[in-house]
Amino acid sequence: MLFKYILIFHLLIYHYSFSQNCFQDAWGLEKLKFGYSTTYDAEQVLGKGFLTFNTLRYDNGISLIFNENQILESLILTKPFKGSFRNGFHIILDSSNIEEVAQSFPDHVADLTHNAQHCSLKTSLDSFNIEFQASSIKISGIIEYKDYSLQKINISPKVHYFLEKKEREDSYCEAPLYAPENETHLNCWVFEYSGGLMGHLEPVEQGIHKYYRLNHKLESEGNFNRGERTGIWKYYDDNGKLINTKEHFNFPANSLFFSLFLISLFLIFYISLKKS
Repeated sequence: MLFKYILIFHLLIYHYSFSQNCFQDAWGLEKLKFGYSTTYDAEQVLGKGFLTFNTLRYDNGISLIFNENQILESLILTKPFKGSFRNGFHIILDSSNIEEVAQSFPDHVADLTHNAQHCSLKTSLDSFNIEFQASSIKISGIIEYKDYSLQKINISPKVHYFLEKKEREDSYCEAPLYAPENETHLNCWVFEYSGGLMGHLEPVEQGIHKYYRLNHKLESEGNFNRGERTGIWKYYDDNGKLINTKEHFNFPANSLFFSLFLISLFLIFYISLKKS
C-alpha cells in the first residue's frame, strides 16, 4: 500500500519559548523564543551562522527561519542534528526511525497519501507544531515504520506571534519592534489626510515613541507631533547607553497656520524687493 504519514506535535510554551517545554538539551535551542528572538539573539546562542535571505543555517543541522523583521518564525532540523525532547525522546536524524517517534507519541494521527517512500506522522502536545519527515530506501514490498529513517523536522508555533496592538477609529498603538519582554510602552499613530487631489488617510506618528535594536536595547526615544519629531530626543549606543540628546523643532507643515506664515514671508520679501 502506498502511504505517507505526517506527524506534528504541539508544545505549549509561554511566549513561544523552547526553554519551557521543547528540548532538554539541543544545542542551545531551549534559549530561543518564537516571535521574540532575533537573528542577533540566535547568533549569541548558537554562534555565527550562514544567513541567506530569511534563513540562518548551521553545520549542526539547525536552520532558523525569520520573518521580514528578522524575528524567529520557525525552525528546520536536518542531519546531523541530535537532541532530546521534553518527554525524554532522544532523536538522531538519519539514524532514528519513524517507529520510535510513533512509540514516543502514541496519540499520532496517520495521513494516507500516494507516496510510500516518504512519510511523516502527526500528534499534538502543548502548542508547538512539529512535523517529523522520514524516508525509506525500500521502494517495493511492505514498508514498515522501522524502515523509515528520520530526515527532517519542521517546528513552528501553534499560535502565531503578533505585537500587542490597540486600535481605534482614528488611531492605533502597538508595542515597539524588538522591545524587551518587560516593556509596557506602546507607540501610537493617528490617521491624517495627506491632501491633494488624490489625497487619502494615512497613519503618522503621534506621542512618545521608542525604537529598539535587534539586541532589544533602546536605540532612541522621543515625542512626535503629527509625524514630526519634536522636543528633546534621546539616542543610545548598541548597549543601550545614552550617548546624545537633540532638540527637534516642529513646524506644523500641514496646518493653515504654517501656510499663512509662508505666504507672509513671501509678501514681506516681495514688498522689500519693490521698495529697493
